[in-house]
Amino acid sequence: MSKGYKSTIIRKYGTAVQVQRYIDGSPETLMETKALLGRAARSNSNLKMSESQKEGIFLPDFDIDSGDFVLNKNHREDYVVVTTHQEYDGNRSLSVVANLMKCNHKITLRGNSKIADDRGNIKTSFGEKYTDIPCYLEDVGSELRQFDPGLNPETEHRIYTTALNIDLTDQITIGYRSKTLSLKVVSLDYTSFPNLVVIEVAKDIRK
Repeated sequence: MSKGYKSTIIRKYGTAVQVQRYIDGSPETLMETKALLGRAARSNSNLKMSESQKEGIFLPDFDIDSGDFVLNKNHREDYVVVTTHQEYDGNRSLSVVANLMKCNHKITLRGNSKIADDRGNIKTSFGEKYTDIPCYLEDVGSELRQFDPGLNPETEHRIYTTALNIDLTDQITIGYRSKTLSLKVVSLDYTSFPNLVVIEVAKDIRK
């Protein structure tokens, strides 16, 4: 069998998708390609998370990385890329395999930003930093705490999204079960996955 068979399968049977990368919190130009999309092969003891985990198989020379978003317009679904790895046959790359999480919400972040006035004086202003950023949000309950005991005691939800510049003092708003939730940041993890941030949040009672 030809070593290019995987690329042939992807081009012939793959789903047309767009891949979007954020640079400094702003979306860059969409890249169009095809990918084989399916449920992630690896198991997870958290059933809800397992149902949201997907796998995307991309052409071997396609540029995709953690923190990118995969937009599947045919099924009206967006995914955030958590990890990627090359699939090899000997020394030849057959494909890029991406572990994905199906985005189930969009977040807006408000916080302090430094702005220069006409005279070059730096002032701090509180307002929107990012708007309508796709994310995967999971509820944190006792089952998840057993699975991941390192969670902050305050954490009520955990959010996966591209690596935005977030401060612990920022406020996050999100549409959740027919209402808008205001959330405070209790922990930020930029190190587990390159170009992706895992945000632990709790209910925010600040006005």
